[in-house]
Amino acid sequence: MSLAMTQPMARRFLAVLEPISAMIFFSPEAFEAYTALGLDGWSGYFCSRAAPMGPVTPDVVVATFYNFSPHIVRPNVRWDLASPEQILEARHEGARRTLTRVFAEGDGTPPGMSRAIELLREATAACRPEGRPLAAAHARLPWPSDELLGVWHGATVLREFRGDGHIAVLLAHQVGPVEAILLHAGYVGGKLDFLKATRQWDEAAIDAGIARLVERGFMAPDRTPTDAGGKFRLMLEHETDRLAAAPFNALGEDRCEELLGLLHPVAVRLLEVRAAPRALGRMDPANLLA
Repeated sequence: MSLAMTQPMARRFLAVLEPISAMIFFSPEAFEAYTALGLDGWSGYFCSRAAPMGPVTPDVVVATFYNFSPHIVRPNVRWDLASPEQILEARHEGARRTLTRVFAEGDGTPPGMSRAIELLREATAACRPEGRPLAAAHARLPWPSDELLGVWHGATVLREFRGDGHIAVLLAHQVGPVEAILLHAGYVGGKLDFLKATRQWDEAAIDAGIARLVERGFMAPDRTPTDAGGKFRLMLEHETDRLAAAPFNALGEDRCEELLGLLHPVAVRLLEVRAAPRALGRMDPANLLA
């Protein structure tokens, strides 16, 4: 039995949910639609993902987008340029156009998408809203009639459900936003430069985060994780799995395996054509999709 097969079901789903859901953050069609509304790359990202919550204040977006610097979030919450409803319409149209393009260029839509949506509906119905602001907001949206878009929507709700739970785990273990990205870079073997660029923390904040992790024994001064740091980060992921388990417990093992099998070719195709970065198929060392 492979290492991946021994992982919690919530962790196994991470490998397929990430490429399917997060492809919207890299969709040229979506950003074309945001640009038509007057939004640029940053405001398009923050507003489109936060739009299901309605025209909330910038500080609410800061709170839910945990590991981003407030200095990049606050000025890019631009409900003055477009309403959440307009932005959601642009987001969904961008996702639909991207998915249509990707699968029209290949072997067509994978079989079984209507069944995948049936299982995703049942799984997302088990996602309790308490303490899960982004997941709850996305879950309240109507299910799209387009099959591929419906799969994307279901994957997004499950992804945000896990993400909200992960923030709860970080808070419970006193891991701040900067420490979170430092530990994550070590966990996935990724480059800290990418996380710094996308999360927009300055060197002073990074240095302070390193100092806090060094003090706790989780990082060496050269920015490499210690053994204790590696074990601590793995524990955080296990705790996140536990908080993300409800939708998969609702399906049961057999139907989870069925849904994984249906979603796998969708995720692989998105990674193959770079509609989603290959790194999204490597979100967990034990579950490498590509």
